Amino acid sequence: MQKLLSFLLVLGFSSTLSAQSPSDCQTGFEAIKKEDYRTAIASLTKCSSLPLPEDARAKVLQARAAALDEAGRHQEALEDQKKSLSLAKPDTVWPLVMLAVYHRTLKQYAESLAALADAQNYDEDGPGTGPGMAVGYHTGWTLQEKGEHARAIETFTSAIPKQPDYGWVFFRRALSYEAIGDQAHAREDVAKANELVHPEDYDDELLKKFKQYGYTPKPKKN
Repeated sequence: MQKLLSFLLVLGFSSTLSAQSPSDCQTGFEAIKKEDYRTAIASLTKCSSLPLPEDARAKVLQARAAALDEAGRHQEALEDQKKSLSLAKPDTVWPLVMLAVYHRTLKQYAESLAALADAQNYDEDGPGTGPGMAVGYHTGWTLQEKGEHARAIETFTSAIPKQPDYGWVFFRRALSYEAIGDQAHAREDVAKANELVHPEDYDDELLKKFKQYGYTPKPKKN
């Protein structure tokens, strides 16, 4: 999810600044797409010192926040994201979702849920759609880490109709089912995650669950 959101930030930047934007800015966003976060941070820091319009500066800070987060510099990521939101009102749900992610990473659960509550006011998937999978998934995840597993399960379940092929929501819900002792539903959700998550996206935690429940991971494409 996080790599996807970083890429969305790059797309948002390209709609804000022209192709003639300064080279440090372009280099920074290209580095994010290549997952070269050290270069991204350095280039976007130079870019942020340029006399940019406020909406463009907000996009630069959002992108640097994503790179800082991937580099493990979570407090700095949060500070950049908050500053970006002070410069420009978000025009999509993603800046608020990412703000919530950074708060959650720092175990600031009340602040994470507050950002996601603000995100409820946006149409995530087009006009009139209301909040979508991203808001529901991250709200459930934050509740899960807060230890509120019954509420997390309810939230994940409510989000699934928005994007029923999103395998990670089933994985996350399985963890909360396990936490309340419901192994049967946890097993069903791990099976669903095994069906839906692309092998290229597997991580160690997911593979551990596949092994625990006896599911064979799908092979990666050559």
